[in-house]
Amino acid sequence: MWLFVVLCLAAASGAAAWAWHAQRRLGRARDSEARYRVFYELAPVAIVVHDRGHRIVDWNRAAERLFGWSREQALGKDFFALVGPGGSVPELRDAVHETLRTTVRSTTMNWSLRADGTRLLCDWSNSVIKDAHGEVAAVVSMANDVTAAREFERRLRASERRFRSFAESAYDGIWTAALDGRITYASPSLERLTGYAPEALLDRRIQDAVAPEVGRDVLSALEALRTQGTPPRRHWQFQQATRDGRRLWVQVTVDLLRAENGAPVEILGITRDISEHKAMEARLTELAHTDPLTGLPNRRLFFDRLEERLRMARRQERPLALLFLDLDGFKTINDSHGHAVGDEVLRTVAARFSEVVRESDSLARVAGDEFTVLLGPSAEPLAPEQVASRLIACLAEPLEVQGEACQIGVSIGIALYPADAVEADALLRRADQAMYLAKRGGRNRWVTLGEPVALPASGTDRA
Repeated sequence: MWLFVVLCLAAASGAAAWAWHAQRRLGRARDSEARYRVFYELAPVAIVVHDRGHRIVDWNRAAERLFGWSREQALGKDFFALVGPGGSVPELRDAVHETLRTTVRSTTMNWSLRADGTRLLCDWSNSVIKDAHGEVAAVVSMANDVTAAREFERRLRASERRFRSFAESAYDGIWTAALDGRITYASPSLERLTGYAPEALLDRRIQDAVAPEVGRDVLSALEALRTQGTPPRRHWQFQQATRDGRRLWVQVTVDLLRAENGAPVEILGITRDISEHKAMEARLTELAHTDPLTGLPNRRLFFDRLEERLRMARRQERPLALLFLDLDGFKTINDSHGHAVGDEVLRTVAARFSEVVRESDSLARVAGDEFTVLLGPSAEPLAPEQVASRLIACLAEPLEVQGEACQIGVSIGIALYPADAVEADALLRRADQAMYLAKRGGRNRWVTLGEPVALPASGTDRA
């Protein structure tokens, strides 16, 4: 009897325990379902549950936002007809059928239609839901809108095609490089400029592809780019060696390709051959500084050189000599034979003077029949008197102009830095005064000043 009671009590206790555990499991299941529902409704991607016949049995809020159909409107509808009316989602249909057949998750990308008729590109992921017996009960299809991303990709590819088309047909050489200077792209036009095929330039560093003195500047610029995020300058001009040994003047314009956060990620560089421009620039500079009649430096270049040499003389603490030359008898020849003969005389005189002065000296024609010579600064004795004597002697032999012998001479005034003056204008005035004394003393001679003298600025004695 007692055994029966004990067994009954044990059975009752076990049933109660089972009921308690069952209730706990049911509570956990409800909690799990509640958590699932929260996730399901708040998920950022559209989630659609449809049965084996593809009737929609669930449709979350993201699906409402994405496709424009409310949950009530979507439930019970054919999945494929709703998201792709008119059979516009064949790839999605094939992927879903494959998932039903294999129970393996599938992915595909398909254009779908919203309730308002607009198209959107969806990245679909399909998985199966199984029942308690392990049988497939439904399909979960999740959609992510990638329309904007695909459009961005399309534009990016179009932009890349345009860039490549431009780069490959452009006259200028176009290239890109990593922030360490390694070349990552070179357009075919660079081969026309440098003689190097694009593939030969890849992975070379900019600093190794230019002259050493330019390479040092490039290294400094790359360091500034890495540490400060900006290049020190945008335009570069330098001489670039070509494959066949020529040297071109090129202009390189540098821009930066930046990430969304503004950080530089790559260098973009419009290399242009400016050799003709540089040659024209040099020619214009030459014309601006050269006497067109004699080919000697003109008054403008003379003053530039005088200032430059005075700076050197001060820095080196060395002497400098200025010779001021004025032709004797030129006015008579010019007046009696005409300007054409006068011009020929000036060209011949300039040629004779050029044979006398040294390469380190500077000879210039500063006005009509006036010339100057700069000597020094030099560590060696200047001996301006000897140079002046040679200049006078070179005109001792008559000049033959248009079949006629023309005798001409030269009066020379000598001024010394720093003995006579330390500034350019003052030094020139002193040399001019000395030349005037040479004229007044009989012409065809040279004179150096001792103490400053008061002399007229011009007069008939200068003829």
